[in-house]
Amino acid sequence: LWLKSGMAGTVALEEGKPLVEEREAAPTNSCCGCCPAPRHIDDAFVDKYLDGQLKWGYWKMPPRNPQTLEEQRMKLIDREAFPVTSVIKWETKMERGFASAKDMIDIMYHATIAPGITEKVPEHLRGVYWMKDNGVGEELVVIQWGQWYEEEGVLLVPMASFMWAWPDGIPTNAPFGGVMYGPQTTVTGARVLLGSGKPPPDKNGPGCLSFKFNRDMSYGTLQGHFNDVRDDTVDLGTFIPFCPCCSCVRGLFTMELLDSQSSELGSRYKRGIWWGLGTFTPIEFGSYTLTKVMKGNGEPNEPYYSEFVEYMGDVRLFTWSGFVDQPEQATMGCGC
Repeated sequence: LWLKSGMAGTVALEEGKPLVEEREAAPTNSCCGCCPAPRHIDDAFVDKYLDGQLKWGYWKMPPRNPQTLEEQRMKLIDREAFPVTSVIKWETKMERGFASAKDMIDIMYHATIAPGITEKVPEHLRGVYWMKDNGVGEELVVIQWGQWYEEEGVLLVPMASFMWAWPDGIPTNAPFGGVMYGPQTTVTGARVLLGSGKPPPDKNGPGCLSFKFNRDMSYGTLQGHFNDVRDDTVDLGTFIPFCPCCSCVRGLFTMELLDSQSSELGSRYKRGIWWGLGTFTPIEFGSYTLTKVMKGNGEPNEPYYSEFVEYMGDVRLFTWSGFVDQPEQATMGCGC
């Protein structure tokens, strides 16, 4: 879940000075302002790389190849609009499609390869990942379609089509007996992440993720952003918005490189999830292993590829594939 923080700006003109935009300070996400956590993106980053824009998403990325995207979309079966749930009751034109574990890995990989973009992303982070032992009903993720900022060690990744996959059922060995794998739970989780799926001026469109790594890619942190890329939404207040003081209970999401049976760089990361007050986060709960199942060159990353396929069995996966009437709207960056 991403905290939907508002953003606003005013324009001021002082005598003898050019027209400039006055920007609100970055949100603190704290009831008392006493426990801010370090953020990946600050005002200087926004001005240097993002043209001063605080809302960032797939629409700011260079477009992917529409022919390739349509080819991958057509490989999905039983395409339909995302259904309503007991929590999200409004209808949507966002489309989802289904595929087997093997097919979905291949579809997601090819749909997120973009010349001039993917090769700039560190090799550790290319390919398709399985969120192994994640107690929440979500299985595959791709972060190779994103903007890499070498100097800062930051990767900005939009929440976009073909980049996330959820189970359409409960695998036999699902974590915690699959209590978070029911159809209501998985579809609700998907729709919360995706929002309306639409770019601005729609205020409920999807947000983005940012990763900040050290030089050898052995350790990094993950933050989530919605309406303001300076605002890290990883706090309990995101999940309990009616309790402002819960925002002081913050999460630290880590990427810790692990030993691997494969020579592929970045094959296994501990996705640490730690909770606490402000920057003091000693309580670990919800951690899992981000496991690469397809290499950056498109080959299966064994033994993890076969392990995932066996784990899924006959359970299909679904992914966001665009919109029912305009699938290309969500599959291409618009450059706006």
